[in-house]
Amino acid sequence: MILPPQPEPTLADWGFSVTTGIAAITSDRFIVHASDTRMSFSGDFSAEGVIKVEGFQRDWAVLTAGSDISHAPFVIRKARQMFWKRKTLSLEEAKRGFKQAYQEELREKITDTLLSKFDMTLEDFKKKGRKELEPSLFQALSFGIKDMKLGCRFLVYGFDEIKQPHLFEVGDGGQIESRDKPGFWAIGNGARSAISMLAYLQHSAETTPMRAAVYNVLAAKYISEGASDVGPNTFFFIKKYGSNIYSSYGSSIEPKIRKLWEEKGRPSVPQEAMQIVDDANLRFHED
Repeated sequence: MILPPQPEPTLADWGFSVTTGIAAITSDRFIVHASDTRMSFSGDFSAEGVIKVEGFQRDWAVLTAGSDISHAPFVIRKARQMFWKRKTLSLEEAKRGFKQAYQEELREKITDTLLSKFDMTLEDFKKKGRKELEPSLFQALSFGIKDMKLGCRFLVYGFDEIKQPHLFEVGDGGQIESRDKPGFWAIGNGARSAISMLAYLQHSAETTPMRAAVYNVLAAKYISEGASDVGPNTFFFIKKYGSNIYSSYGSSIEPKIRKLWEEKGRPSVPQEAMQIVDDANLRFHED
């Protein structure tokens, strides 16, 4: 018996996903980020060591999460091609550009998945699909186009041309929602727990300084580890306008904060947490 050819497997078929990413704005104009470093396959297999944040302009970066992140690199690449050489970027430019990058990639997926066999682009389908295709086929394709998603979400953050920090989320269809209020957000499997923790700790972009935000964001990451597939390893960094990233790599801050969290936190903020950040004598090198 000869079986019909099977379609090539996709990352979504394997349940490939990346999980929690968290970002928070501080009152002294920093952005603090933390995420796990795990990628999972169908909930049965996982691997550590994945950094889930990428820059697409000097002062702007993006976190990715979702059940299928196969299209995420292409969205980010499109945004990077638009903005990488720009010295500054306004909030509106960042929003429009990332939405454009998302929607261009979604159109390409629609064309490749549904329309290429009919030698049509999405624009062709809208103009002449009803005339050239059977009604039932046209309707089925219309439903398929309407339901098509990339399978990933983005949390975008950075600094505008007047050094003001911003945070927004990009979801299905390129829909953008501002997260400047409350000034923090999370995406991925552990997002609900992380957001709840930041709210409980009363994190505020207007009143919470960086030295306290480090603990808040890491505490949010630790509490999110109770969610499915969220890994225990933590990557975090602190971003300042016009500066290189201060990264957790080679730093003793994160393990010390975790120890405090386990011994004295859950969920109050130990005074020692801010002292740890002060003692680290963080230095930001201007580009």
